[in-house]
Amino acid sequence: MENHPQIRLVAGLGNPGSEYAATRHNIGFMVVDQLAAQFGSTWEKSVPQAREDALSAKCGAVLLIKPMSFMNRSGYPLFAVAQFYKIEPQQILIILDDDPALACRDRPGATRRIRRLRTEPILRRRETAR
Repeated sequence: MENHPQIRLVAGLGNPGSEYAATRHNIGFMVVDQLAAQFGSTWEKSVPQAREDALSAKCGAVLLIKPMSFMNRSGYPLFAVAQFYKIEPQQILIILDDDPALACRDRPGATRRIRRLRTEPILRRRETAR
């Protein structure tokens, strides 16, 4: 049986702003909001000295985060939070609406944006509203 690392951080990706609230691009935000609500957690600023904002909430032993930057810049706050809490890439679960491998194939510059996540290998759950 394969030994899988324990997940310590769940990152729900989305876009900030009310105009994106109910779109499929915010499925990551929706999932971590639901988890936080189920555990009675509250959102707060994750790393005070971070250059880019992210909100975090404790969910048992797992840290939930919502990078408060647009999707194409979400790797920066995610990286800052993981570094601050000494969380290895294998201990991160990323929830987003697209498969990054497919996005790279179809959009110029997407490969560079996906690399900004700076996590390899990335454990992720693909959620779509299609």
